[in-house]
Amino acid sequence: MAQIIYGYIRVSTKEQNEDRQLIALSEFQVPQENIFMDKLSGKDFNRPQYRKLMRRLRPGDVLALCGKGHEDYQVIDGVTLYLDEHRIVREWLERKGLDKA
Repeated sequence: MAQIIYGYIRVSTKEQNEDRQLIALSEFQVPQENIFMDKLSGKDFNRPQYRKLMRRLRPGDVLALCGKGHEDYQVIDGVTLYLDEHRIVREWLERKGLDKA
């Protein structure tokens, strides 16, 4: 099965601008139809688009994340364990110099 690249964006409020993250995902060549975005608090993982994305991911797929504060994906709600068990590759775009904020 072919590797598929997905991207996830979360901003805390409707007033926050997600353009920087969209640009970074575009530069990483994430197809527009594979970008999932929530404009919700980061207090938990009960986010509609995030949950939809997690159901879509398959072994070998790539999940691109960007933006400050996304290190919480590593520890909250067993996300890292889930991604590791399902062999999902994580790409932290801000660690590749794409975080200009």
